[in-house]
Order: sequence, then structure tokens, then C-alpha cells
Amino acid sequence: MRKRPDLTRRHELEQFLSWLLGKHPQTEITGTATGRSLRRSNTWCWDIEPRLGPASTTHHQILIDGLWVGSWCLLIAVTETLEVLAWQWCARESTAAWTALLERLPAPAVVVCDGGAGIASAVHRAWPATRTQRCLFHVQMNIRRHLTLNPRTDAGRRLLGLSRELSTVRDQDAVIAWRLKLEAWWQAHGHLTKERSCGNARTTSPLEGGINNGIRTVLRNHRGMMCFVNLKSAI
Repeated sequence: MRKRPDLTRRHELEQFLSWLLGKHPQTEITGTATGRSLRRSNTWCWDIEPRLGPASTTHHQILIDGLWVGSWCLLIAVTETLEVLAWQWCARESTAAWTALLERLPAPAVVVCDGGAGIASAVHRAWPATRTQRCLFHVQMNIRRHLTLNPRTDAGRRLLGLSRELSTVRDQDAVIAWRLKLEAWWQAHGHLTKERSCGNARTTSPLEGGINNGIRTVLRNHRGMMCFVNLKSAI
């Protein structure tokens, strides 16, 4: 029986993607002691450059975020259903990098972002008529970073509670009620925001879920970027 090179290549690519996007080691996928056969047969797969066609559909809402992969930053734009529209590699989240991403997409009515560096200027430049919505997860994460999950003061506990209530705001009446509570908090405790203290920096997990979490899962399953480099050198 004659071999079909196209079918062989398709099988090799499917096997490669099964390993790359999954959590099983190469030895388990190939059923061998070292997984060397997988590395040898799938060497060509590393040369495939993923591409997306030009985005022509206008979406009501687009979500954008940045993800650090090693020393490079990956900017991603997705729809509400997490369909990837475009991505942009950059050295840092600058206005120029975000603009390069946004200019490839039709302007949406609303863009959801974390409010990071360069985003506001890029949106104003590329999508001047688009409204910006701050990602609630990032708002809550930033508040928790400063307050912790167990604030010691009454002001901190009240502010943390207000941040959690943001997830329940669904209509205009709820918006008005929430803003009245925030104004009441500011009247009672706003003076505390002008106080300054020195101490050790706090950090929090940057995992956002969705697309970014999937990329981090791949890196975690395969022990980071060095795994990819070692694979080529081991062949």
C-alpha cells in the first residue's frame, strides 16, 4: 500500500497539537520510554506560523488584554465569546503596541480592558468613537491588592464590600444605587485616601482566566518556555 504524505503530515500535526495544548507528557502520547519519536516526527510543526485572516466583522464589544510570556508581551483582542480576533507581540504595553493591534480591527461600540499603560491613548487614537469599559475583574483585583481579603478597618471592609457588589449591578437603577453608596463611603472615609505609609509591596495572582489562562496552562504543563527550546536541541 502506497503511503500518503499528506495524511502522515496531518497525523503528525494532530499528535503535536494534542501534546502542545494538553497536559500529557510525550512519553504517554507515544507510548514509548522517551518520547523521542514524537520530537523527531514533529520537528517541522515548530515552523508553522499561526495566522488570522483580516477582521472585517464589526463587533459590539471587544475585550483586550496583555499577557507576559517570558520577556515578551502578547496583546490579544477577543470577542465576548472569546473568539480571537487579533494578537500583537511587543516588548511592553505601550501606546504604539496597542495602536498596532487596534488598527487591524473595525472599531466596536465598547472595548473592555484593564486600564493598563497605553490603552487609553491607543483607543482614543484608533477608535475615537468607542466607549471604554474597565474590566470588573481587574477593578476588584486591584482593590484586593491594596485592602487584602480581610481589611482591618471599617473603611476597608466597606470598600471591599462595594467592590464585590459591582458584580451584581445589572441595570441603571442598580448603577445609581451603587454610586450613592460609593459617594457615602467617600464622604465618610475619603480623607484616608490622602494618607501615605511605607511598607513591603503586596502582589496578587495575575491569572484572569479565559484566553490568558489557557496560555499559562500550556506553559505550566510544559515547564515554561525553556521546554520549547530544549525540545529542538534534544532532537
